[in-house]
Amino acid sequence: SKRTYALPLRDNALVRHPSVVETSTSTVEVARTYIGNHVVEVASFIGPVPPSQCPGGRYGIYHLTVKMHARAKNKKLHALRALAYRTGTRIVDPVTQHIYDSTSKSREVIHNATITPGFGPAWKDSPEDLWQHVHQSEKRKDAAIFREFECALPKEIADGTSPEAWVRLIENFIRDQLTPHGVLVTYAIHNKPGNPHVHMMCTTRHWTVDGFGSKNRSLDLLLYTSDAADDSLR
Repeated sequence: SKRTYALPLRDNALVRHPSVVETSTSTVEVARTYIGNHVVEVASFIGPVPPSQCPGGRYGIYHLTVKMHARAKNKKLHALRALAYRTGTRIVDPVTQHIYDSTSKSREVIHNATITPGFGPAWKDSPEDLWQHVHQSEKRKDAAIFREFECALPKEIADGTSPEAWVRLIENFIRDQLTPHGVLVTYAIHNKPGNPHVHMMCTTRHWTVDGFGSKNRSLDLLLYTSDAADDSLR
C-alpha cells in the first residue's frame, strides 16, 4: 500500500528524488522508493502530516543514508566510541578503562533508546553492555561492526521539547523495517538547529537466545550509499 510523505521542494517546485518513481502533486506527496529490486517503505518513517501543520500548505524534507561501519576503513573504530558520539554520553570501556566522552553533544541529543527482542541475555537491554558485546564479538581486523541508518526528521510534527511524534515514527520504522530481519537497534534523536535527524545503529549478527550468532546478511541489499556500496559483511 502507498504511504505518504513530503518530497523536497526547491523554489516552490517539486524536486524528484532519483529513486522515487511514482508521485502526485497533492499537498502531501505519495511515493514509493525502490533500491535495486526491493521496495523500501521509507514513507512509513517520514509519515503523513496533516496539511494544516505544513507552513504555507506545503513542506519539504527528505534525507536517508545507510552506511556500514567497518574496521577495514577505520582501524580505530570502536562500537562504544560510536555509541557515545551518537547518544551524547560519557562511556568507560570496561576492558581498557578508556573514556569516550561526547557529552559536548548532550544538548543536541534529546532522546535515545534501544529496541530489542524479548529473548536472549539480559545485557542486551543496556546500550553500553550491548555494544561492548558487539565490539567483542568481532575478531577480524577488517570486521563490519555496525550498520547505520541516518534520516532527517520532519520539523512540522514535533520539536525538541515535544519529540513524541518523532519517537513514534522512528520506532515504527525500526519495528517495521529493521528488527524483523533479526537485528537490534539503538537510536538517538539529534535536535540540531535547522537539521533534526536520527541515527540508528544496527547490529550485524543474528540474535539468538544465547546472544550473537553468525553474520546477518538480510539487510545487505539496503546498502546503497557510495561509501557503503564497496563494503560487504565480513
